[in-house]
This record gives sequence, C-alpha cells and structure tokens, in this order.
Amino acid sequence: MRRIHLIAAFAGVLATLALPACGPTEADLTPRDPLGPGRDVDPALRGTVGSQAIVSGLAPAYVSGIGFVVGLNGTGSGDVPASVRAWLVSEMTRLGIGRGDGPLSDVTPDQLIDDPNTSVVLVEAAIPAAAPDGFPFDVIVAALDGGTTTSLEGGRLWTTDLYPGRFIPGGADLQAVARAEGDVFINPFAPPIGTAEPDATTTVLRTRGRVLSGGIVSTRYSPTLLLDNPSHSRARAIAYAINTRFGVGGARDPVAIGRTPEVVEINVPPGWVNRVDEFFNVISHLRVDSSFPARWAENYTRTLVERPELAEPMMWSLIALGRIALPAIRPLYDNPDRAVRLAALEAGSKLEDPLTKPHLFELAAPGSGPDRLFAVDRLAELPDDPAVDLELRNLLSDDDLAVRVSAYESLERRRDPFIRQRIMSDKFVMHRVPAGEPMVYVTQQRVPRIALFGDDLTLEPTSLVSAWDRTFMVRTDGRAESANVFYRDPRTGAAIVNEVRADAPTLVEYLAHKETPETPADGLDLSYSQVVGALNEVIVGGGLDAYLVPEADRLALERLKALNETPSAGRPELSTDGPIDAFSPVDFGPGSQAAIEAGLTEDERRAREIRRARYVVPLRRDGEDGEPASTVVDPIPDATAPDGDTNPDPTTPRDPSIDTYD
Repeated sequence: MRRIHLIAAFAGVLATLALPACGPTEADLTPRDPLGPGRDVDPALRGTVGSQAIVSGLAPAYVSGIGFVVGLNGTGSGDVPASVRAWLVSEMTRLGIGRGDGPLSDVTPDQLIDDPNTSVVLVEAAIPAAAPDGFPFDVIVAALDGGTTTSLEGGRLWTTDLYPGRFIPGGADLQAVARAEGDVFINPFAPPIGTAEPDATTTVLRTRGRVLSGGIVSTRYSPTLLLDNPSHSRARAIAYAINTRFGVGGARDPVAIGRTPEVVEINVPPGWVNRVDEFFNVISHLRVDSSFPARWAENYTRTLVERPELAEPMMWSLIALGRIALPAIRPLYDNPDRAVRLAALEAGSKLEDPLTKPHLFELAAPGSGPDRLFAVDRLAELPDDPAVDLELRNLLSDDDLAVRVSAYESLERRRDPFIRQRIMSDKFVMHRVPAGEPMVYVTQQRVPRIALFGDDLTLEPTSLVSAWDRTFMVRTDGRAESANVFYRDPRTGAAIVNEVRADAPTLVEYLAHKETPETPADGLDLSYSQVVGALNEVIVGGGLDAYLVPEADRLALERLKALNETPSAGRPELSTDGPIDAFSPVDFGPGSQAAIEAGLTEDERRAREIRRARYVVPLRRDGEDGEPASTVVDPIPDATAPDGDTNPDPTTPRDPSIDTYD
C-alpha cells in the first residue's frame, strides 16, 4: 500500500514538472514587469527595459577649443584678445615654437600670430553620443569675433585640443577629450577670396568653415541606464538580458555592466557605433525576461496588425527579439496596411532576412510610389547577395535624382566593387560610378567624397571655362583628347599651365594632387572645397555636360518630398518632427533655402538657378528656352605675360549668391 502511495506521489511530481512543456499559458504572455512595477507605458510594452529605465547620456557632447589656422592667402589677422594671445603664446612656446632647432625655431609665437596668412579660430563640435576612442567627427571653425580675418579659404587647422563645454583660455584646468586638425572646408560654390568680390546679395560666410571628419575622440563617453526603482536584482536582470542579446561589447568589457542598484553602464559594441540610435532603440524594447521569444513575436505582430499606430515600437520590439521573430514577421511583408507592411519590412531587413528582397524590389521599382527611398535604404542592410547589388546598380540610372544618390550610398555601404574608389592625396575620396547620366555628387559632412556618375565623363570637345576672375581656366580645342589647364597661385602669383587628359576623373586628380619627390606628377594641390568649386565652375561654364549635386541639395530634396507626402503614424523615416543635427549643412526652417524653393513658381525657380552656384537640374544647352548656354570665349592667357590679361572684354563672373553650407 505504501509503495502505491509513493508511486502516485512520484507521478504527481513528474506531471507537475512536465507542465511547462505544454507551452506558455496566457498568463505567461501577459505583458508585465517581471521585477515589479515600472513606469506607465502602453500595456504592449510592459516588461521591456524601456518600461523600467531611461537612457542617460545620449545627447551629443559639446566641446570646444582655441585653434590656429595656417596657409591663408593674406586673409588672416593678428587681432586676438590679450587673454587669448597670452594663452596661445604660452602653448606655442611649450610646443617648441621660437626655440630649439625645429622648423619654426626662427619665428616667435607673436610673429606667427600676427602673420596675415594665419588666423586664430574658435573650434567647436558636437561629439556623437557613445563615440568610442578614435571615432572621427566634423568640427566647426570660425574666426574670432571682432577680428579682421576675411576668409579661412585654403587654410589648414593645426592640431587643437578640445575640452568639454565652452573653453576659456587661461581658465580652469580641464582634461582634453578630443583633438581636431585638417583642411578647412568652406562654401565651395563661390569664387576664392580676392578673385571676384561678392555683391550685397551673397550669403557666403568665408570666416566660418568645417573640417570634415577632422575631430578624433580621445575620451570615450559611456551612456547609462538609470533604473526607475533601484534594485540590485533588477539591475542584474537588465544587464543579463542586454548581454544575452548583444554578447561582448569590446576587447575587455561586456555590453552592459551593473555599476549600482540604480545604474547600468552601456558599452556600445563596435558594429553599432555608427548606429547608436538604433542600438538604444533595440535595448529599450528588449524584454528583461527572455522566456518564450517566439510567442512574444506572435504577440507583437498581432498587436502591430490590430494597432498600426504602434508600428514603430512594435517594429523595435520585434528587432529586439532577434531572428527568432522572423517566422512571425514574414506574413506581414505584403500586408495591405502601409504602416504594418513598412514596419515588418524594416524589422525583417534589419534582421537580415533575405525574404524581404522581392518586396523591397517591388517598392524600389520606378513608379512604385512614395516608399522608394525607404526600400533602397533597406536593401543596403541585407546580407551579401549579387541580386541585391544588381538591383541597386540598376537604380544608379534612375530618373529620380534622390534615388540615384541613395542607391550609390547603399552600394557604398555594402562595399560593392562596382563603386571604384581612389584616395586623393589624403584629402578626400573619389568614387567612379559608371552608370546613368553624367553627374557629380559631393558630400558636405563627415567623410569628404566626390562621386563621378556616368560612363562618359569626358570634357566637351571644344570649350573654354574661365573662372575666379580668370585665375582658373580650362580649354579644349577638339584637336586632341587633352585639355589645357591654367591656374594662377594666389599665394605666390605663379602661373601654372599643364596639359591633362580631357576627362573629369583625371581633372579631379590633377586639381588635388600634391607634387612630392615620391609622387612627382603634376598637380595643383587644391583643397577639397577648392576642387569642388573648380568642378562647379567647369560644369557651369559648359566644359562638362553633367549635373552637380551637393549633399545639402540631396538632403533638402528628400526632406521636401517627405513633407509633401502623407506619412503613416509613427514612421521614423517619414516623420517631419525630431531633432536635426546642429551642424547639418541643411536648414529646414520656414525661411530656409529648401522651404523657399518649395514655394517658387517654375519661372522663379529658373531665374534663381541662373544666378545660383549649385545645380540639381541639367544645364541648358544653346537655343533652349530661347537663351544661350553660359559660355566663355576668352583664351587662356600666356603664362609668361605679366598679368595674364589677354582678353579686353572678359565675361562677367556669375553671382555666387547661394551658400549651401551656411
């Protein structure tokens, strides 16, 4: 009898242990905070990290310093406040200027500051959130207020320490958190200083510029999670959930470290440093209790279909679950509701699901609707696939300018060998994109790039371009596959004439190349902004039949298209709200260039394009609209002539009235 009772009891225990194998119950999948109550969030998001903690330290860190720009063309000044001069002299002396046997041992710091080819500048930047050591970022340089510096064009910023907040020379001792150096990039679509004075309508600000990717982080900023209700067990559970999802964050540290009952420190993994916002969206929507992920995926997709207004949080919740959520997401790739479909496709592409491919191809196709740019961007996230690369290559020839550039950016992210890359004297990257109509795309932030689109980028067979008050000229006479390039160095006054192959890539290389004993080829050693400005002049002057598209114009175009569409609720890429980078070259305010252009009539737009120096439409040809093309007929002057002026009636320079930077 006792044996029967023991067997029955043992069977009861086995039955109890076997219950979870039958699958999670409805109670198991009820959204709740497993470690107690958290903040008041939508019931669908309870139990996530974001329902129990907030992220601190995601705002860009403002840094600044006092820098020194050299290499100007007599446009600098020594007008410096006494306190700044005293501090700068002390720093220069510490670095060996004016003493010893170094290259600047024969000049005093004061002489260097007073040199008209130098200028003291304020250097400012916003270091992106969670930027690791060695992370590059753009910096802003500006001549000091009250000085007589007229232009920073052609200058180079000496290595400058950057400090948290507003730096005050001679003030409290601070630890530098970053450094900056490099060529100053100013508006490249205006003639250089001293060649043609701008009129009263110009908005070019020559005393302010940018050093693209010139800053380097030396002190890492680590964001943290601040728990609503301090608890050791809660902090450990959150750290465990994050580390389970992301693994190790670096050589030594895990991604999440519970420092105190209230603070969990976050180390952004190397693969996410350029996607910090995405990384913290995933963390915020990560479930603290990782049980039953497949069933939670079904819960989230059901909520997405029933409540499309929650499209964005449900998308991030699905991404946070990982690839195990894909079986639940895939049926929504062709959902009739646009918000649901786009959220599912974005989640699928970010989880690298190859089954999103046909659906994204459909959205990216010409004439498919307003979601083409969304689809092109998502294609960049898919795993290596020749079919994806081929589709993006085909879009390089699209009629939509924004689609062409986005396809190029996506291929560049995928490191597709179709985009041929060349480094130009460590100044910028030149990309050859052999597809579509001739077009020149130039970036104005982060990595400086010139992308040359088109199979045929040869200069016009018979043309003469005269620019910058005739200090820069390019001539082709149709008798050879070469062009004569004339340039008068504004610093030395020396006239340089060389013959180069008559195509845009060769011209860009010649303009940027610096002649050295190791690389003795001819070159003008122009900066990135000067090369871009020269290309603009060649296009405007009719020497190259191509579009010229600055990044600012492309971003403005995309923004305007988004404003003119009806966005679905919660779609982040179509939202008209949200922060814009404080140092973005595009201003979308009510009085901005983009907003003004949106309200112009066709005639007003055409008149504006005639006098502005940036183009996102083809140049007119002779006879179109009853007006001749812009051409120049003066010959390249003899390099031996004292002033190079052989044309008694030069063409009036165009009005550089639009500054796409400021």
